[in-house]
Amino acid sequence: VEYVSVRSESDDYVTFNLDGEYKMAIGYEMNVPLSFDQDALVSFAYDIENLDIVFDGLVPSAQLCLDMVNSIPLDFKVNAECIDSEGNISNVMQLTVEGEILAGSHQSATTNSIRISLANKGDIFELHTLRLSLAAAASDEHVGISLNENQGLEIKNITMSIPDGVTIDFAGASEE
Repeated sequence: VEYVSVRSESDDYVTFNLDGEYKMAIGYEMNVPLSFDQDALVSFAYDIENLDIVFDGLVPSAQLCLDMVNSIPLDFKVNAECIDSEGNISNVMQLTVEGEILAGSHQSATTNSIRISLANKGDIFELHTLRLSLAAAASDEHVGISLNENQGLEIKNITMSIPDGVTIDFAGASEE
């Protein structure tokens, strides 16, 4: 143990004899900032659940738009996967992800628009969960920058739209 600072809670003088035995209560605090080095890789998944959208002939495609507010000093890439109601990853939908998350800081977060286009490949599919996978690697400009507890990623302004609208064909229905 090196560099030990000793302080007393009392202003009274205390005498210690070198040949005596003593019991001391010791408390310590360690404050270690988290920062990234050149080899740092960060990846995690975030699930947007309970969507329960049925993609079929009436709803062939949709777009999910969201803003990612980033105060972490890393650039993130975003990928997405469709999860069915039983928790299985499905390839029935074609996904296109546009946008990336640029590095921010605790003084200046970045707001990044992400657009995920979903298109049905033909089979009827019920989308229960959309899994966003985020991955980042440290770049030279971000190495050694310390993080604090107030930094993170935040999702805002989630919207889902059906680009071509919904077409309902009543021609086949007849009144008798």
